[in-house]
Amino acid sequence: MTVSTLPRRLALYLDIDGVLHPRERQLEGMDYITEAVRVGLVRGMLDPAPLGLLCRTRQFLLAQVLAQHSYVDIVVSSAWRGWEGFHYQDPHSQPDDLFEARHVQSLDWLKRLFLPELAHRVIGHTPWEGTRLDQIRTAAQALARGGYQRQWVALDDQAGHFPEDEVVPFYREEGAQRALDDTVLPDEVVVLLDGSQGLTPASAHALDAAIRHAWAAGARHAVATPSLVRSD
Repeated sequence: MTVSTLPRRLALYLDIDGVLHPRERQLEGMDYITEAVRVGLVRGMLDPAPLGLLCRTRQFLLAQVLAQHSYVDIVVSSAWRGWEGFHYQDPHSQPDDLFEARHVQSLDWLKRLFLPELAHRVIGHTPWEGTRLDQIRTAAQALARGGYQRQWVALDDQAGHFPEDEVVPFYREEGAQRALDDTVLPDEVVVLLDGSQGLTPASAHALDAAIRHAWAAGARHAVATPSLVRSD
């Protein structure tokens, strides 16, 4: 019998608009054309690249960062995690509830649009109730009960989702201005991007530092768990 420490994992809460593509490219509204695009994406009939969505260069930057951190999983916090009314394009058709349950709610369709290096890390999405910060905190509490670190990292472009009287950002950029504060508490580590640019090499470097900041705190508080190891 030996004693080993079960590895804990760290959750990265990922926004998409303003992160994996500039905010100006995001799909807004519930009109016929916009909903038709959403349906095309969900059903795998449209390639997001010509639409300026889910930029592969920015995805690759994110994948490069995460390649250095095998213990990080992705939880989608973006509005992309689910779209209401995506049958709008054909109001006379019957809602395809089975398709929605299998592909939309499961995020399988979104994983198909991600690089494989990112897709395999996606474990779910945040709930819908409350503010973005509330949603992340609720998901983090649930994951902590399942063996994840209570520390988490959020990658977003909307400062309004993270009021500074509740959480001080680890990194924040506005245009050419960038500020990194590695003295913030490591329990809730927020990386705020300039949504007009999305993820860049500079902000990718900040994300790497943020992950290390949160992970180190969790490692310091890790509790060794005994397990049985059989040797012949």
